[in-house]
Amino acid sequence: IALNIKQWYQRRVRGTLSLQVRSFLPVCPVHIHTQLYTPESPLLIQIFRYPAVNMVLHVVTMVTMLVSVGNALNCYHDVYLDNVTEHTYTIDHDIADIGDGIGNTASGEDGYWRTRHFDYITLGRFTDDLESGDGSTITGGYYTADGDLIYSTTVDCDANKYYNYVTDQETGTVTEIENGDLETPCAAGDEFDMWLKVEQPQTMWFNYQAQSLQTGTRTALRGGQFKWEKEVKSRINTKYDSDTASYFKISTTGSAVITRFAFGKCFIWPDSVGTNCTDTIDWLMERGKLAGRMRGVQEVHFTMSCLDSPFQHYYAYRQEAVHPDRLAKYFTCCCVDMRTGHVWDDDSDTYCAAMNPTCPLGCSESYDNEIYQAVVDYHTASEVAAELEVVEEV
Repeated sequence: IALNIKQWYQRRVRGTLSLQVRSFLPVCPVHIHTQLYTPESPLLIQIFRYPAVNMVLHVVTMVTMLVSVGNALNCYHDVYLDNVTEHTYTIDHDIADIGDGIGNTASGEDGYWRTRHFDYITLGRFTDDLESGDGSTITGGYYTADGDLIYSTTVDCDANKYYNYVTDQETGTVTEIENGDLETPCAAGDEFDMWLKVEQPQTMWFNYQAQSLQTGTRTALRGGQFKWEKEVKSRINTKYDSDTASYFKISTTGSAVITRFAFGKCFIWPDSVGTNCTDTIDWLMERGKLAGRMRGVQEVHFTMSCLDSPFQHYYAYRQEAVHPDRLAKYFTCCCVDMRTGHVWDDDSDTYCAAMNPTCPLGCSESYDNEIYQAVVDYHTASEVAAELEVVEEV
Protein backbone atom coordinates (compact mmCIF):
# COMPACT_ATOMS: atom_id res chain seq x y z
CA ILE A 1 0.00 0.00 0.00
CA ALA A 2 2.86 2.38 0.82
CA LEU A 3 4.22 1.94 -2.71
CA ASN A 4 0.82 2.64 -4.23
CA ILE A 5 0.37 5.74 -2.06
CA LYS A 6 3.66 7.02 -3.43
CA GLN A 7 2.59 6.23 -6.98
CA TRP A 8 -0.78 7.90 -6.37
CA TYR A 9 0.93 11.08 -5.19
CA GLN A 10 3.18 11.08 -8.24
CA ARG A 11 0.17 10.65 -10.52
CA ARG A 12 -1.75 13.57 -9.01
CA VAL A 13 -2.37 16.38 -11.45
CA ARG A 14 0.91 18.31 -11.89
CA GLY A 15 2.19 17.01 -8.54
CA THR A 16 -0.13 19.21 -6.52
CA LEU A 17 -0.79 16.90 -3.58
CA SER A 18 2.73 15.55 -3.35
CA LEU A 19 3.97 19.15 -3.17
CA GLN A 20 1.53 19.88 -0.36
CA VAL A 21 2.60 16.89 1.71
CA ARG A 22 6.32 17.41 1.18
CA SER A 23 6.13 21.09 2.00
CA PHE A 24 4.39 20.53 5.34
CA LEU A 25 6.16 17.41 6.60
CA PRO A 26 8.97 19.39 8.27
CA VAL A 27 6.67 21.74 10.17
CA CYS A 28 3.60 19.78 11.27
CA PRO A 29 2.30 16.25 11.62
CA VAL A 30 0.47 14.83 8.61
CA HIS A 31 -1.88 11.93 9.27
CA ILE A 32 -2.78 9.74 6.29
CA HIS A 33 -5.91 7.64 6.71
CA THR A 34 -6.58 4.91 4.16
CA GLN A 35 -9.91 3.29 3.42
CA LEU A 36 -10.77 0.63 0.86
CA TYR A 37 -13.90 0.81 -1.27
CA THR A 38 -15.35 -1.36 -4.00
CA PRO A 39 -15.21 0.10 -7.53
CA GLU A 40 -18.93 0.85 -7.63
CA SER A 41 -18.54 3.26 -4.71
CA PRO A 42 -19.05 6.98 -5.48
CA LEU A 43 -15.50 7.43 -4.16
CA LEU A 44 -14.15 6.01 -7.42
CA ILE A 45 -11.59 8.70 -8.09
CA GLN A 46 -8.17 7.08 -7.86
CA ILE A 47 -8.21 3.44 -9.03
CA PHE A 48 -5.75 0.65 -8.28
CA ARG A 49 -6.25 -2.83 -9.76
CA TYR A 50 -5.12 -5.94 -7.87
CA PRO A 51 -5.12 -9.57 -9.17
CA ALA A 52 -7.57 -11.00 -6.64
CA VAL A 53 -9.99 -8.12 -6.17
CA ASN A 54 -10.60 -4.65 -7.52
CA MET A 55 -10.23 -2.01 -4.84
CA VAL A 56 -10.08 1.76 -4.59
CA LEU A 57 -7.57 3.42 -2.30
CA HIS A 58 -9.03 6.60 -0.89
CA VAL A 59 -6.48 8.84 0.82
CA VAL A 60 -7.50 11.69 3.10
CA THR A 61 -4.89 14.10 4.41
CA MET A 62 -5.56 16.03 7.59
CA VAL A 63 -3.00 18.71 8.40
CA THR A 64 -3.20 19.32 12.13
CA MET A 65 -2.00 22.87 12.53
CA LEU A 66 -3.33 26.39 12.81
CA VAL A 67 -3.74 27.53 9.24
CA SER A 68 -3.93 30.82 7.45
CA VAL A 69 -7.43 31.49 6.27
CA GLY A 70 -8.38 32.39 2.83
CA ASN A 71 -9.33 29.99 0.13
CA ALA A 72 -11.73 27.74 -1.84
CA LEU A 73 -15.47 27.73 -2.26
CA ASN A 74 -17.97 28.75 0.39
CA CYS A 75 -17.57 32.53 0.29
CA TYR A 76 -19.53 34.72 2.68
CA HIS A 77 -20.52 36.98 -0.23
CA ASP A 78 -20.12 36.40 -3.98
CA VAL A 79 -21.77 38.43 -6.74
CA TYR A 80 -21.43 38.63 -10.52
CA LEU A 81 -21.29 42.18 -11.95
CA ASP A 82 -22.10 43.41 -15.43
CA ASN A 83 -18.89 45.16 -16.53
CA VAL A 84 -19.25 47.92 -13.92
CA THR A 85 -16.59 50.50 -13.08
CA GLU A 86 -17.31 50.74 -9.36
CA HIS A 87 -18.50 48.39 -6.63
CA THR A 88 -18.70 48.88 -2.87
CA TYR A 89 -19.12 46.04 -0.41
CA THR A 90 -20.31 47.06 3.05
CA ILE A 91 -19.46 44.49 5.71
CA ASP A 92 -22.75 43.45 7.33
CA HIS A 93 -21.26 42.48 10.68
CA ASP A 94 -18.62 44.09 12.90
CA ILE A 95 -15.32 42.96 11.39
CA ALA A 96 -13.70 43.11 14.84
CA ASP A 97 -16.19 40.69 16.42
CA ILE A 98 -13.60 37.91 16.57
CA GLY A 99 -13.62 35.09 19.10
CA ASP A 100 -11.52 34.22 22.14
CA GLY A 101 -9.97 37.53 23.06
CA ILE A 102 -9.19 38.61 19.51
CA GLY A 103 -10.54 41.90 18.16
CA ASN A 104 -13.15 43.45 20.46
CA THR A 105 -14.24 40.27 22.27
CA ALA A 106 -13.15 39.17 25.71
CA SER A 107 -11.01 36.12 26.33
CA GLY A 108 -13.06 32.94 26.17
CA GLU A 109 -15.94 34.56 24.29
CA ASP A 110 -17.19 33.35 20.93
CA GLY A 111 -17.07 35.89 18.13
CA TYR A 112 -19.00 36.13 14.88
CA TRP A 113 -15.72 35.52 13.03
CA ARG A 114 -13.48 32.81 14.48
CA THR A 115 -10.33 34.54 13.19
CA ARG A 116 -9.33 37.32 10.83
CA HIS A 117 -7.68 36.39 7.51
CA PHE A 118 -10.30 37.93 5.23
CA ASP A 119 -10.20 38.02 1.43
CA TYR A 120 -11.74 40.74 -0.73
CA ILE A 121 -11.58 39.36 -4.27
CA THR A 122 -12.24 41.24 -7.51
CA LEU A 123 -12.35 39.72 -10.99
CA GLY A 124 -12.51 41.86 -14.11
CA ARG A 125 -11.28 42.34 -17.64
CA PHE A 126 -9.82 44.85 -20.04
CA THR A 127 -12.05 45.64 -22.99
CA ASP A 128 -10.82 44.98 -26.50
CA ASP A 129 -10.30 48.70 -27.18
CA LEU A 130 -7.66 49.19 -24.45
CA GLU A 131 -4.81 51.36 -25.73
CA SER A 132 -1.75 52.78 -24.07
CA GLY A 133 -2.54 56.22 -22.74
CA ASP A 134 -6.27 55.68 -22.28
CA GLY A 135 -5.97 56.14 -18.49
CA SER A 136 -6.90 52.61 -17.43
CA THR A 137 -6.55 52.12 -13.67
CA ILE A 138 -7.80 49.71 -10.99
CA THR A 139 -8.09 50.96 -7.40
CA GLY A 140 -8.99 48.91 -4.36
CA GLY A 141 -9.52 50.61 -1.01
CA TYR A 142 -10.36 49.60 2.57
CA TYR A 143 -12.25 52.22 4.59
CA THR A 144 -13.71 53.02 8.01
CA ALA A 145 -17.40 53.86 8.49
CA ASP A 146 -16.48 57.57 8.30
CA GLY A 147 -14.76 57.09 4.95
CA ASP A 148 -11.22 57.29 6.30
CA LEU A 149 -8.70 55.30 4.28
CA ILE A 150 -7.11 52.29 5.95
CA TYR A 151 -5.14 50.99 2.98
CA SER A 152 -5.43 51.14 -0.79
CA THR A 153 -3.61 50.34 -4.00
CA THR A 154 -3.88 51.69 -7.53
CA VAL A 155 -2.78 49.77 -10.62
CA ASP A 156 -1.81 52.26 -13.33
CA CYS A 157 -1.81 50.53 -16.71
CA ASP A 158 -0.18 53.41 -18.62
CA ALA A 159 2.75 53.60 -16.20
CA ASN A 160 2.81 49.80 -15.69
CA LYS A 161 3.14 50.47 -11.95
CA TYR A 162 1.26 50.14 -8.68
CA TYR A 163 0.95 52.68 -5.87
CA ASN A 164 0.02 51.95 -2.23
CA TYR A 165 -1.54 54.48 0.15
CA VAL A 166 -2.46 54.78 3.84
CA THR A 167 -3.71 57.49 6.16
CA ASP A 168 -0.55 58.77 7.84
CA GLN A 169 -0.50 58.10 11.59
CA GLU A 170 0.85 61.56 12.45
CA THR A 171 -0.58 63.93 9.87
CA GLY A 172 -3.88 62.16 9.16
CA THR A 173 -3.46 62.74 5.43
CA VAL A 174 -3.54 60.11 2.67
CA THR A 175 0.08 59.30 1.86
CA GLU A 176 1.82 57.09 -0.69
CA ILE A 177 3.97 54.52 1.10
CA GLU A 178 5.21 52.29 -1.73
CA ASN A 179 5.21 51.87 -5.50
CA GLY A 180 6.60 49.30 -7.87
CA ASP A 181 6.51 47.82 -11.35
CA LEU A 182 3.79 45.45 -12.55
CA GLU A 183 4.94 42.01 -13.64
CA THR A 184 1.95 41.61 -15.98
CA PRO A 185 1.18 44.56 -18.27
CA CYS A 186 -2.47 45.38 -18.95
CA ALA A 187 -3.55 44.00 -22.32
CA ALA A 188 -6.72 44.36 -24.38
CA GLY A 189 -9.10 41.45 -23.84
CA ASP A 190 -7.22 40.03 -20.84
CA GLU A 191 -8.88 39.15 -17.54
CA PHE A 192 -7.49 40.41 -14.23
CA ASP A 193 -7.88 39.58 -10.56
CA MET A 194 -7.13 41.70 -7.49
CA TRP A 195 -7.19 40.45 -3.89
CA LEU A 196 -6.93 42.30 -0.61
CA LYS A 197 -5.73 39.87 2.05
CA VAL A 198 -6.30 41.03 5.63
CA GLU A 199 -4.30 38.88 8.03
CA GLN A 200 -3.94 41.03 11.15
CA PRO A 201 -4.90 44.59 12.21
CA GLN A 202 -1.85 46.08 10.47
CA THR A 203 -0.81 43.17 8.27
CA MET A 204 -2.59 43.24 4.93
CA TRP A 205 -1.58 43.33 1.29
CA PHE A 206 -2.92 43.43 -2.26
CA ASN A 207 -2.25 40.80 -4.91
CA TYR A 208 -2.78 41.56 -8.58
CA GLN A 209 -2.43 38.95 -11.33
CA ALA A 210 -0.57 36.61 -8.91
CA GLN A 211 1.85 39.41 -7.94
CA SER A 212 2.13 40.77 -4.42
CA LEU A 213 1.86 44.56 -4.52
CA GLN A 214 3.88 44.95 -1.36
CA THR A 215 7.43 44.32 -0.18
CA GLY A 216 9.28 44.45 3.12
CA THR A 217 9.76 42.14 6.09
CA ARG A 218 10.45 42.44 9.81
CA THR A 219 11.98 40.14 12.40
CA ALA A 220 9.57 38.70 14.94
CA LEU A 221 9.98 36.34 17.88
CA ARG A 222 8.17 33.02 17.78
CA GLY A 223 7.75 30.19 20.27
CA GLY A 224 6.91 29.74 23.94
CA GLN A 225 9.62 29.29 26.54
CA PHE A 226 12.29 28.94 23.88
CA LYS A 227 12.11 31.82 21.40
CA TRP A 228 13.47 32.05 17.90
CA GLU A 229 13.53 34.77 15.30
CA LYS A 230 11.58 34.59 12.07
CA GLU A 231 11.25 36.89 9.08
CA VAL A 232 7.60 37.87 8.66
CA LYS A 233 5.61 40.39 6.65
CA SER A 234 6.06 44.03 7.56
CA ARG A 235 3.18 45.95 9.11
CA ILE A 236 1.24 48.72 7.40
CA ASN A 237 1.85 51.97 9.28
CA THR A 238 -1.65 53.34 8.92
CA LYS A 239 -3.66 55.47 11.33
CA TYR A 240 -6.66 53.12 11.08
CA ASP A 241 -6.14 49.38 11.42
CA SER A 242 -8.24 46.65 9.80
CA ASP A 243 -10.45 46.17 12.88
CA THR A 244 -12.01 49.58 12.13
CA ALA A 245 -13.03 48.60 8.59
CA SER A 246 -16.59 49.13 7.42
CA TYR A 247 -16.43 48.72 3.65
CA PHE A 248 -14.25 47.84 0.67
CA LYS A 249 -14.46 49.74 -2.61
CA ILE A 250 -13.13 48.72 -6.01
CA SER A 251 -13.18 51.17 -8.93
CA THR A 252 -11.75 51.33 -12.43
CA THR A 253 -11.16 53.88 -15.19
CA GLY A 254 -10.44 53.65 -18.92
CA SER A 255 -10.83 50.17 -20.40
CA ALA A 256 -10.89 48.18 -17.13
CA VAL A 257 -14.26 46.80 -15.96
CA ILE A 258 -15.37 44.67 -12.99
CA THR A 259 -17.20 41.37 -13.50
CA ARG A 260 -17.29 39.70 -10.07
CA PHE A 261 -16.65 40.40 -6.39
CA ALA A 262 -16.41 38.04 -3.41
CA PHE A 263 -15.68 38.35 0.30
CA GLY A 264 -14.93 35.80 2.98
CA LYS A 265 -12.43 33.19 4.09
CA CYS A 266 -12.48 31.58 0.68
CA PHE A 267 -11.24 31.66 -2.88
CA ILE A 268 -12.85 31.94 -6.30
CA TRP A 269 -11.61 31.51 -9.85
CA PRO A 270 -12.68 32.91 -13.25
CA ASP A 271 -15.34 31.01 -15.15
CA SER A 272 -12.98 30.98 -18.14
CA VAL A 273 -10.63 28.81 -16.07
CA GLY A 274 -13.19 26.79 -14.14
CA THR A 275 -14.35 24.54 -16.98
CA ASN A 276 -11.13 22.56 -16.49
CA CYS A 277 -10.25 21.36 -12.98
CA THR A 278 -6.49 21.20 -13.58
CA ASP A 279 -6.49 24.77 -14.92
CA THR A 280 -8.27 25.86 -11.75
CA ILE A 281 -5.62 24.21 -9.59
CA ASP A 282 -2.84 25.88 -11.58
CA TRP A 283 -4.56 29.29 -11.31
CA LEU A 284 -4.95 28.94 -7.54
CA MET A 285 -1.42 27.61 -7.10
CA GLU A 286 0.04 30.66 -8.85
CA ARG A 287 -1.59 32.80 -6.16
CA GLY A 288 -0.85 30.53 -3.20
CA LYS A 289 1.63 30.76 -0.36
CA LEU A 290 4.51 28.73 -1.72
CA ALA A 291 8.08 28.63 -0.42
CA GLY A 292 9.57 32.12 -0.66
CA ARG A 293 6.18 33.71 -1.36
CA MET A 294 4.82 34.75 2.02
CA ARG A 295 2.25 37.12 0.54
CA GLY A 296 0.16 34.61 -1.35
CA VAL A 297 -3.59 34.68 -0.89
CA GLN A 298 -3.97 31.21 0.62
CA GLU A 299 -2.16 28.12 1.83
CA VAL A 300 -1.73 25.69 -1.04
CA HIS A 301 -3.24 22.75 0.82
CA PHE A 302 -6.61 24.46 0.39
CA THR A 303 -7.36 23.53 -3.20
CA MET A 304 -9.55 21.52 -5.55
CA SER A 305 -9.38 17.81 -6.30
CA CYS A 306 -9.65 16.49 -9.87
CA LEU A 307 -10.28 13.06 -11.31
CA ASP A 308 -7.28 11.11 -12.58
CA SER A 309 -6.10 11.27 -16.19
CA PRO A 310 -7.64 11.17 -18.73
CA PHE A 311 -10.60 12.66 -16.85
CA GLN A 312 -8.60 15.31 -14.99
CA HIS A 313 -10.71 18.14 -16.40
CA TYR A 314 -13.55 16.99 -14.12
CA TYR A 315 -13.80 17.93 -10.44
CA ALA A 316 -14.24 15.29 -7.76
CA TYR A 317 -17.91 15.34 -6.79
CA ARG A 318 -16.97 15.88 -3.14
CA GLN A 319 -14.20 18.31 -2.27
CA GLU A 320 -12.48 17.77 1.08
CA ALA A 321 -9.80 20.50 1.09
CA VAL A 322 -12.09 23.50 1.10
CA HIS A 323 -11.10 26.45 3.23
CA PRO A 324 -12.88 26.69 6.61
CA ASP A 325 -15.62 29.30 6.77
CA ARG A 326 -16.09 31.97 9.47
CA LEU A 327 -16.84 29.36 12.15
CA ALA A 328 -14.94 26.20 11.16
CA LYS A 329 -11.40 25.57 12.42
CA TYR A 330 -9.98 23.07 9.96
CA PHE A 331 -10.96 21.79 6.52
CA THR A 332 -14.46 22.06 5.10
CA CYS A 333 -15.98 19.68 2.56
CA CYS A 334 -18.46 20.60 -0.16
CA CYS A 335 -20.56 18.77 -2.74
CA VAL A 336 -19.74 20.34 -6.10
CA ASP A 337 -20.77 20.17 -9.72
CA MET A 338 -18.21 17.91 -11.37
CA ARG A 339 -18.13 20.01 -14.52
CA THR A 340 -17.76 23.49 -12.97
CA GLY A 341 -16.51 23.00 -9.40
CA HIS A 342 -19.31 25.23 -8.06
CA VAL A 343 -21.06 24.27 -4.84
CA TRP A 344 -24.05 22.12 -5.73
CA ASP A 345 -27.19 24.19 -6.28
CA ASP A 346 -25.19 27.24 -5.07
CA ASP A 347 -26.28 26.24 -1.56
CA SER A 348 -23.33 26.25 0.84
CA ASP A 349 -25.59 25.92 3.88
CA THR A 350 -26.80 22.52 2.67
CA TYR A 351 -23.86 21.24 0.64
CA CYS A 352 -20.83 22.33 2.71
CA ALA A 353 -19.88 21.13 6.18
CA ALA A 354 -16.90 21.02 8.53
CA MET A 355 -14.67 17.94 8.36
CA ASN A 356 -14.96 16.16 11.71
CA PRO A 357 -12.56 14.51 10.94
CA THR A 358 -14.17 13.07 7.80
CA CYS A 359 -16.88 14.62 5.65
CA PRO A 360 -20.43 14.08 6.97
CA LEU A 361 -21.96 14.72 3.51
CA GLY A 362 -22.81 11.89 1.14
CA CYS A 363 -23.04 14.20 -1.90
CA SER A 364 -25.23 11.80 -3.88
CA GLU A 365 -26.74 14.83 -5.63
CA SER A 366 -23.43 15.92 -7.13
CA TYR A 367 -22.28 12.41 -8.04
CA ASP A 368 -22.43 12.40 -11.85
CA ASN A 369 -23.26 8.87 -13.01
CA GLU A 370 -22.43 9.63 -16.63
CA ILE A 371 -18.90 10.78 -15.79
CA TYR A 372 -18.16 7.93 -13.40
CA GLN A 373 -19.52 5.35 -15.84
CA ALA A 374 -17.04 6.70 -18.37
CA VAL A 375 -14.27 6.28 -15.77
CA VAL A 376 -15.29 2.68 -15.08
CA ASP A 377 -15.52 1.89 -18.81
CA TYR A 378 -12.10 3.38 -19.46
CA HIS A 379 -10.37 1.37 -16.72
CA THR A 380 -12.23 -1.79 -17.67
CA ALA A 381 -11.11 -1.41 -21.28
CA SER A 382 -7.54 -0.71 -20.18
CA GLU A 383 -7.52 -3.79 -17.98
CA VAL A 384 -8.86 -6.00 -20.77
CA ALA A 385 -6.26 -4.63 -23.18
CA ALA A 386 -3.49 -5.35 -20.68
CA GLU A 387 -4.73 -8.91 -20.15
CA LEU A 388 -4.88 -9.52 -23.91
CA GLU A 389 -1.34 -8.25 -24.26
CA VAL A 390 -0.17 -10.70 -21.59
CA VAL A 391 -1.96 -13.57 -23.36
CA GLU A 392 -0.35 -12.68 -26.68
CA GLU A 393 3.09 -12.62 -25.07
CA VAL A 394 2.51 -16.03 -23.56
